[in-house]
Amino acid sequence: MSEYRPGVCNIGRDQALWRYLIGAIGFSAAALYVYWFVGSGLPRLYLAAASFPLWVGLEGVLQARLRFCAAFGAMGVFDLRGSGGTRGRVTEGEDHRRDVRRAIQIHVYSAAAAVVVTASLYLLL
Repeated sequence: MSEYRPGVCNIGRDQALWRYLIGAIGFSAAALYVYWFVGSGLPRLYLAAASFPLWVGLEGVLQARLRFCAAFGAMGVFDLRGSGGTRGRVTEGEDHRRDVRRAIQIHVYSAAAAVVVTASLYLLL
């Protein structure tokens, strides 16, 4: 997409690729932590620390797939330059409220999924 749509699209291709990279880094960090944890002999409660990098990975991928950056939504900006659009500020109050609602949804979905995956690992390991 090359056009800003409130609550739907606020990043272009380049920004989406950046979020996929952040997601890959988060998932890699989570996998490395779990791998280290399995051989460490630490109590299972320490596995909860895997939820943060999982959250980062999930948030990055979700933002890339939705073409919506939660931070940009909260700040009232958009960047569609990598898709033929422009970078700018959200000036309409209702548009910004839609963006904030979408940003909260992304944070909640990512955090909930990270907790579910971490709890599943806790039960499996």
